[in-house]
Amino acid sequence: MTRSTLTLWRSRTTARSSSTGASIERAARLHHRLSWIHPFRNGNGRHARMAADVYLHSQRHPLPDWPAEELTATNDIRRRYLAALKAADQGDFGLLIALMGSLLPTG
Repeated sequence: MTRSTLTLWRSRTTARSSSTGASIERAARLHHRLSWIHPFRNGNGRHARMAADVYLHSQRHPLPDWPAEELTATNDIRRRYLAALKAADQGDFGLLIALMGSLLPTG
């Protein structure tokens, strides 16, 4: 991630609330931005998910249980994941936030 991209992300997100929902939203935006800049030939999604998890961990927030094997095959979870990233490309982060929220541990 370039320094200017990180600075822009930080400036857009630090002014927001520190609630649980805000943490997931910031993690979703970070995840999307890393996926969008596509810095590697392979592994961009894994890298973005890891970075989002590191951010959430730093906020003492539960981590999504990303189904790694299922994200590499054509199935419903992968279709939802890709649709969420495409919606985020258009500025709509709702699907990605909802997907990440649905993957949080319960109880």
